[in-house]
Amino acid sequence: MASTWSALKIELLETGQNAGTWGTATNVNLGDAVLGEVITGSATVDFPSAADVTLTLTDSATTQSARNLRLNITESGAGIGYAGNLILGSNCQIEKFYLIRNNGTGVKTIKNTTGTGVAVAAGKATLVYNDGTNVVDVLNSFSSAILGAENAGSIIPFYFANQAAFPSASTYHGAIAHSHADGAMYFAHGGAWVRMLNDSGPLGTPSSGTATNLTGLPLTTGVTGTLPNTNGGTGQSSAFTQYGVTYAATANALATTAAGTAGYVLTANSSAAPTFQASSGVTTGKSIAMAMIFGF
Repeated sequence: MASTWSALKIELLETGQNAGTWGTATNVNLGDAVLGEVITGSATVDFPSAADVTLTLTDSATTQSARNLRLNITESGAGIGYAGNLILGSNCQIEKFYLIRNNGTGVKTIKNTTGTGVAVAAGKATLVYNDGTNVVDVLNSFSSAILGAENAGSIIPFYFANQAAFPSASTYHGAIAHSHADGAMYFAHGGAWVRMLNDSGPLGTPSSGTATNLTGLPLTTGVTGTLPNTNGGTGQSSAFTQYGVTYAATANALATTAAGTAGYVLTANSSAAPTFQASSGVTTGKSIAMAMIFGF
């Protein structure tokens, strides 16, 4: 009976078989090319083009990338910057740990031929577990621990080059991430990355929104545009004329007359704007008549 193969493609030598080569086959199984890869092996997986890469396992006692404990992802050629999938394909649907190091500049998702997998950001490393159906995080819950770091140079990294490099907001619900390209912080909620706001820049300035819950507004620096009279404003976009008189130019706009000359009076001009005009005074005849009437 011929030899069989384990899920990790280690040759299972059958009794009475491999006469004269049994020792050689055993040494290969226990050597770096087979069992050594499973325990401590490291393999480089390159993305040479802008396309997903698929690994497989075959019945062979030779070195195979998918058998290794550590997968070191690199990029070359048109694959530089590609954000895609490292797929564990044929015969890789087995229970196995993987240490993933993404040395590329594009996010890589480690997944089976089915399932959502785990996204590994550019320049980051993580430990994942293939449960035979899906690739999942090794740890995603702590019963009572608090995640933190000593204030001595140790940091928890949340840095990403841009939003495209963010992991899944659904998978990392509640996480926060910094997008260097935007200069802003985001948090994962409802399956989306939501931008966090601040009033002075480090977390980003809102590009839109309705200010319904603000407690103050600096009128000299925080307001732009013209407030129309329908909202209690003047509709004016420039300063008023000094010493002029403000009047309703239309039903929805105010205007200002030119400054008047000393002794002039403001005169209505029917449907035209009012103007300052020289006073015509009182004639002699009118003076005499007024004196007779009023007893001057």
